[in-house]
Amino acid sequence: MNAVKRAINNIAGICIIYKASDPSRAFLETKTPGYTKAFVGSYCLMGGNWILQAAANDGNTRGTVIREVCREELSFEKSLEGGVELKALGLGDDTPYEWPKEVRIPPTQFDNWALDQIKITISGVAQPFGDYILSVDKSVFAAADPDSKKESYTGLASYFAAGLPDNVWDLLERLQNKFGNLSNESRSFIASLDDLLTNQLRGSWGHDRVLRDFFLSHGLATAELLPLVPGITAERVHMPLATYDPDYLSRYDVAKKPDLTSNLAAK
Repeated sequence: MNAVKRAINNIAGICIIYKASDPSRAFLETKTPGYTKAFVGSYCLMGGNWILQAAANDGNTRGTVIREVCREELSFEKSLEGGVELKALGLGDDTPYEWPKEVRIPPTQFDNWALDQIKITISGVAQPFGDYILSVDKSVFAAADPDSKKESYTGLASYFAAGLPDNVWDLLERLQNKFGNLSNESRSFIASLDDLLTNQLRGSWGHDRVLRDFFLSHGLATAELLPLVPGITAERVHMPLATYDPDYLSRYDVAKKPDLTSNLAAK
């Protein structure tokens, strides 16, 4: 008899980008208006979702991380499709994306080279950290938007950790300081664990709980004091699996995913 599959909304691939010699320092992003209202202004980890046909060839959650972070999100350009994935997931709002108001400096040849080195390094060093079932109670959405019709959300996020060596981290800091933002979906920033504690920054979707686990895994005991958004749970279930199909799809009933049948037909 086949075991009953656990129902989830979707699967995401997420990357914890940090300084290898100082794991208390991480590269994060802040969500801007147009994102799910409950998490506007909250910090998020880079990555994205296994949904829409752009994701059909990801193969596994590591593939999603590489596509989302290294081929799409880390960029000097603005995305032309802000909010498309959220709406496909049933998590978007009607408010249009409000892109950060910053002066766009034309990148130099060195800047483009540096960003490429960062992406290549992330692709090469990203290691599995863990898969979590993230659950957000509908009260979290309603607290930010009394008119919200969103029901409670449950999805799986597959986390990878990419520790950048000092020379590459220095490139990241240089570009971040120069441009003020390296994300074409949100506003990127660099923060230490102390920064998160001092400013009592809120995390989105349960990333706060996973980032706490990451810091604790590196012996950073003060991570126990990180503020956690109430109404959210993060259950560690296993390490990232080898494939979407059959590994994840044999364990989970995934409501929203790419159409893999059309992808096979195209071959």
